[in-house]
Amino acid sequence: MKKLSTILKKLTNKKPSYFHRISYFKYVKKCKIIENSILLEPQQGRNINGNIFYILKELATNKIYENYQLNVVLKPNAVEAGKQILKYHQLYNVNVIEHLSKKYYQLLASSKYLITDTSFLPFFIKKEGQVLFNTWHGTPLKYLGKKIKNDYHSIGNVQKNFLVADYLLYPNEYMMKHMIEDYMLENICKAKTILTGYPRNTAFFDEDSKMQIKKELEIEDKEVLVYMPTYREKKANEAIKNNAYYMYHLLEIEKRLKPNQILYVNFHPLERENINFEVFTKVKQFPENYETYQFLNIADCLITDYSSVFFDFAITRKKIILFCYDEEEYLSTRGLYFGFEELPFTKVTTVEALVKAIN
Repeated sequence: MKKLSTILKKLTNKKPSYFHRISYFKYVKKCKIIENSILLEPQQGRNINGNIFYILKELATNKIYENYQLNVVLKPNAVEAGKQILKYHQLYNVNVIEHLSKKYYQLLASSKYLITDTSFLPFFIKKEGQVLFNTWHGTPLKYLGKKIKNDYHSIGNVQKNFLVADYLLYPNEYMMKHMIEDYMLENICKAKTILTGYPRNTAFFDEDSKMQIKKELEIEDKEVLVYMPTYREKKANEAIKNNAYYMYHLLEIEKRLKPNQILYVNFHPLERENINFEVFTKVKQFPENYETYQFLNIADCLITDYSSVFFDFAITRKKIILFCYDEEEYLSTRGLYFGFEELPFTKVTTVEALVKAIN
């Protein structure tokens, strides 16, 4: 009895999601598959942006799918921003499901169609009769899978998700080759390969949306620059140093921008919270009520570094600048599939060189 009491005490200290997760296995056994239910999980619920959003938009607006239940998964802190984007696009027939909630586990165990751009968490069990479609979230420049120097041992869950998928989407042969090789899928993965364009890149062909956003923000006469740096996962003391770099760079860029230029910055949420945008007039944070690629479509120039976003933006044939101020440090722990010298973009390491490249 004493042992049982100890176990129960430990369980009661767990978060509610712990109990829901236990019930997930019950749902896997007992829930029948709902033939017209679709569960879409973007970035494990971090945000609604990217490929999943454009698939969701097609499902929600195409009459062919009007009898399907559309469920998009978001973490609690991403729900409000996600709902804003859905409202902006008038997608009122989409249910927002909180990640790791009881409802989430029920739908994960019972939806006929599962769509993700990363991977479901390790406890996920794909039932017979479910159809899993994985789009992934970008053409890689940085090493993935077994090639990652300091984290190759943790690829198991992603590999598992690929192996149980029914369809894998690749936007180009280069990506397909490296994903199959570095997640060791050859000869053991039975998923059907779809080699075609990325859904999110349809945003770059929407001229009406571009003009509408510029009008709403009253920047029709501005040259729009967009800065999308890679998220740098760092320890607390290193993160403080990195945020100081960001603030310094933004202040220096602000001083050098012309009156008709405006810079929108899209930081990772964990980095964004430490940046005070109120001190700027020409540098602004990405608006949350627009989907990322929908907003990126208004850019005249993209500034990035090691992010795969340049592969997508390149189809616009607009200017791309790689601002790699910490190249040596960053690449010491994360290799690239090919060197920057093979890219047809300007690479800079200082703010002075960056502004010169912009102009």
